[in-house]
Amino acid sequence: AEKYFRRALSSDRKNAIAQNNLGSLLCERGKIREAVRMFDQVSNNSLYGNRHYASENAGACLMRKPDYKAAEPYFRKALSANPNMRKSLYFMAKIMYETKRLVPARGFILRYMQLMKTKAGPDSLLLAVKVESASGNRNAAASFAFKLKNRYPNSPAAQELKRLRY
Repeated sequence: AEKYFRRALSSDRKNAIAQNNLGSLLCERGKIREAVRMFDQVSNNSLYGNRHYASENAGACLMRKPDYKAAEPYFRKALSANPNMRKSLYFMAKIMYETKRLVPARGFILRYMQLMKTKAGPDSLLLAVKVESASGNRNAAASFAFKLKNRYPNSPAAQELKRLRY
C-alpha cells in the first residue's frame, strides 16, 4: 500500500488524498514524524477542501506517543474549521484532563457527549467520569459511570471504573 501511495505522489506531488492516506498508513506503522509531515502538507494545500481532517489526523497520530503539547494545536486548528469534529473534541478533553486543565476538559467532553448522544464509547464515558469527578461533579460522574457499566460492562474501561470505585 505504501508503494502505491508513493507512486501516486510521484506523478502528482500535491495529491492531497494520497498524502492523507500515506500519512494514515505511516502513522499506523509508527512512523509518527513522517506521517505528521504528510498531514501538514495536506492541511496546507488550499485546494483541498477537507484540510481540517488532515489536522485532526496529525493530532491523533501524535496522541499515539502521546505528545499532548504537539497534538493540541492540530486539534485546535481542526476545531476552528469545524467545531463539531468529534475526534478532536474527545482528544482535546483528554489533553486538558491529562494536563490538569479541568474547566476546558469539562467543556470539551460535554460538547463531545452532546454530539455523540447515546453513541459514546466506553473510553469517552470513562474520560467523562474522570473529568466530572476531578471537577467535583459527583452526580454527573455517577451518571456517566452508570452509562458505562450498563452499556459496556465487559470493556477495559468498565474494569478501570471498578478500580476507581464507581
